[in-house]
Amino acid sequence: MSDQAWIEWILGDSERKKLGSLENEWKQNAICSIENIPTKVFYPERKRGDVAAAFARKICFRCPVRIDCAQWAIKANEDYGVFGGASPRQRQKMKSLGTADVLDIMPKEKKNQSNLT
Repeated sequence: MSDQAWIEWILGDSERKKLGSLENEWKQNAICSIENIPTKVFYPERKRGDVAAAFARKICFRCPVRIDCAQWAIKANEDYGVFGGASPRQRQKMKSLGTADVLDIMPKEKKNQSNLT
């Protein structure tokens, strides 16, 4: 799936236009893009529970642009999936705090997640 198709699938065409160009340079440096990780990994099914979400977060925790990714998801009002290692609930908390720098409240990698890959 191309980046453009992914953006339209995630946001819908009207939202994409409202947000303007989402061709951000940071996406080129994202681990998920570089390693061609399927998008569905970051949208874990509820029936898979915490293990699937932890696997997605494990990928995010080694990504050099995870802060940019989380900020993008907050700006795009992304209500589903794991972005920058943050769940929708965590991103909502970041947004409600109104902080421009999410680094201090970003989720941290837990030691028990280190063996998931």
